[in-house]
This record gives sequence, C-alpha cells and structure tokens, in this order.
Amino acid sequence: MNTIKCGHISKSGNRVNYFVNDLNSLLYVILPIFNNVNLNSSKYYQFELFKKAILLTKDKQHLLPEGKSNIIKYKKGIQDLSLGKYLPGSRSNYINITKYWLAGFIDAEGSFSTNKYVPRFKIENHFKELELYQKMKEFIGVGNIILTSPRLDKINSNPTIVLEVNKISELINIFIPLMYDDEGLLLKTLKLEDFKLWLKLIDIYFKGYHTTLEGKYIFDAIKLHINKYRLTTNINLLHNKNRISISDINNLLNKLYLLESPYEIKEGLRYYRNTDRLVSESTKVVAIDSYNNKTVYKSMTECATSLNISRRKIKSCLSTGKSYNGFSFTYN
Repeated sequence: MNTIKCGHISKSGNRVNYFVNDLNSLLYVILPIFNNVNLNSSKYYQFELFKKAILLTKDKQHLLPEGKSNIIKYKKGIQDLSLGKYLPGSRSNYINITKYWLAGFIDAEGSFSTNKYVPRFKIENHFKELELYQKMKEFIGVGNIILTSPRLDKINSNPTIVLEVNKISELINIFIPLMYDDEGLLLKTLKLEDFKLWLKLIDIYFKGYHTTLEGKYIFDAIKLHINKYRLTTNINLLHNKNRISISDINNLLNKLYLLESPYEIKEGLRYYRNTDRLVSESTKVVAIDSYNNKTVYKSMTECATSLNISRRKIKSCLSTGKSYNGFSFTYN
C-alpha cells in the first residue's frame, strides 16, 4: 500500500485484506501496472475482464442497462475462470518467467518442506495452471511435475498440479541460487522466514547429520517453526509437541557441527566418511566413447543398464579416471 500509494487495508480475525476500489487508482495505478508487468497465470484472463469493467465504468456505461448486464457477465466470467471452469486458449508463447516473478509466485504459493528427513520445494495449484507449471519447470531446469486427482473426501475438490524439487544437488546448485540476486534474498513475505529455516534443514541433510539422533532431534525441532506451525493459533496442532526456541535450536546446531559429519564432500559429491562409497542419490553420469561422443545418463543405474557395465565398474572408473570397454566416465 505504501509502495503504490493507494488503496486501504481491512482486518478480519487473523486475516488482512488489501483493497483498491476507487476509480482513479484503478485507472491510473492498477491498470498500468498489469498492462506493463506480465501476468503469467490464468489470472491474465481475469484481468482482461476486470479491465473491461473498469473502462466501462470510466465511460459511465455501467449506469445503462446494457452496461450493467456486461458487468454482471464480466463478474460471472471472472468467477468461472477462478473455478477453472474454462480457459479461453493457450498462452504458452506469452508466458515469461523471470527469477523475480518466480520469487513473487513462491511468496504466494510455494512451500519449503520435507518428506520425512528429505528437504523439498513444492508448489501446488489448480490443474488449469498446467501450462504455467510446465514453463516454470523449464525455467528452473529441474524438478518433477505431478498431477493429482480430486480428493474423494473433500467436497468440490479439483485436480491439481504440483511442481516439486527434492534432489539435494538440484536444490543446492540450481533452485536455491534462484532465490537471490546481487542485493540478497528475493522473497518478501513471511515465507522468507520459512526459507531461512529450511536452509538449515538443507545443510543438516547435505552433511548427513540427519542420520544421527542429535541431528534428527534438531531437524524435527526446526520443522515445528515452519509452514503450518509458524503462525498457528491452533493449540491442538502443537499438543504433545515440545517446541523449543530458535535461539535454543541455533545453540544445538553449533554443538552439532562440532561433531564430525557422517558424510564428507569431495569435489561436490557426498561420500560416507572415511570410505569411497557415494551417498545414494540420483547422480547424472556422462559416458564418453572412444570418438569423444558424450551421453548423459540420469543415474548410474541407467548408465550401467544402457552400456551393460556393472555399477561397481563404473564407480571404479569414476574414482580412478580409468576407461573400460572403450568408455570413460565423469559426473555431470
């Protein structure tokens, strides 16, 4: 509100709403913003109907029977779009993802969470946003798109689309850097606090401390400060849960890091400490034949199956730099 210098805020219970509803502000502030800043989601179609209603009101046409009828029609169209009842057509060629747009979208819709002790980034929406999510995956360069069916136990449930990144190397090397620019973190809402705590989970997991009792305790303690637990007023949600303070967590982390980590990092790869065994995770492997042709495999298993060479032999070649059956190997 202070940035664009119009509108007002109302409070209701634990919700706040920001409204802009005077005609001059809509005409000379809101419309110019969204005429010049790309709307990538299906809200683009809602904005186009919204704009028609504003321009109709500007010309006093809303006072005439036909104008009133059109405004009712625009409102119904906006509601139908919101419910995903229809989309006018493909906008794939007009979707323009930037790291700044992505950060704003994550501020609204993203989730920094874990699956058991595996950190993950997840963003979920109505199935109508499939095109947008495909473009987001293309921009990020990693991740999986998952389609889910409507929930049978929930009235008016809709199919959803999920974009998830859960491989530690992809989170650290590709996704997390997208949340920064030269001036620092791009997130603006309280989602930023979730992100900062989630980075601690990333570090614990990457170094293997989550395999220790001390690490698991701290991991679980951090989880009680993010997502649904962060702002909850639901006492039952924290029933029988011992939530310790962030300062206590930081003290425990300092003590944890005095212990030798279960994993050691060599050239960016994780090995079980004091061994030559890689920590099991999907690692891309490049096979180079005698003609210097390179083939990238999504995992060591895929490479071994394709070339009919055992995983053990490929691991040995990766460790020693030696060739086998006319192939040399490297990590991607």
